[in-house]
Amino acid sequence: MKKIFTLTIVILTCINNYAQIMRATIGVGSQSNRIKIYLKSDMSQSPSTISTLQFNIGIKTSSVTTVPTMTMVSSTFPAVTWTIGAAINEQGYWNYNIYNGATLTPTFTAGVEFEAMELQFSNGAPNLGDVALVTLPDGGATAPNYSLFFCNGTVKSDGLSNLYYSNPSSGVVVDNKFSYDQTSTTNPGTSISSATISSIILPVKFLSFTAAKKDNSAILNWQIEDESALTDHYEVERSLTGTGFESA
Repeated sequence: MKKIFTLTIVILTCINNYAQIMRATIGVGSQSNRIKIYLKSDMSQSPSTISTLQFNIGIKTSSVTTVPTMTMVSSTFPAVTWTIGAAINEQGYWNYNIYNGATLTPTFTAGVEFEAMELQFSNGAPNLGDVALVTLPDGGATAPNYSLFFCNGTVKSDGLSNLYYSNPSSGVVVDNKFSYDQTSTTNPGTSISSATISSIILPVKFLSFTAAKKDNSAILNWQIEDESALTDHYEVERSLTGTGFESA
C-alpha cells in the first residue's frame, strides 16, 4: 500500500508540473502602428516566480525596405526593466528580442488571458499582417539574446509544440512546431513557431456605405462594425469585367 501511495504522489506531481505551462499570443494595439503581447497560464498561481521571460517579435524582411524601430509603450510589469535588442536579420525575419531584467512575480488565473505589454513601431511601421511572435529553432544562431519565446520559473514555456495560442476574434493564426526542448540540450529544435496577426477577418459587416459621383470616378465612404487598428488597412477594389480589379 505504501508503494502504491508513493507512486500515486509521483504521478500527480508529474501531471501537476506538466500543466504549469505559459503560452503567448499577439494582437493589434491601440493605434495602427502598435501591437500587444498577451499571456495565458494553464495553472493559477498567486504569486508565480519567473526568472526569465523573453519574447521575440519578427517582421518579414521581404515586407519592409527600412528596418523599423520598436519601442515599448506600456507593460503590466512596471517595476521590471525590459530590454529590446537591436533587430537581427535571421531566417527571413527582422527579429526583435525582448527580455526582462529582474525576476517577475505576477499572479495568474488558469486559462485567463492578460496583457503583458504594448509595443510601437516607428521609422516605417510595417503592415501588421507581416508582424508575428516568432521562435526560431533553438532561438536561432545569434547569441546571447536568442530569438524565441521563453519562460522559466514556476510556469514554463513549452517549445516542443505549444508556445502560442490562437485568438480567432483578433485574427491571430498560430503555427506551433518543435522549436526547442527546455529540458534537454541534446534534442535540438527543428522548426519555426509563430503567432501572426492575419489579414482582415471576413466577412465584413458594413454599417454604412455611400458613393458620390465625381467626374468619371466615385468617392466612397463606409463604416464597418468592430472597427480597430486593422481596419486602417482595408482597400476597396472594383471591376467591370469580374477578372480585372483596380483600387476604388
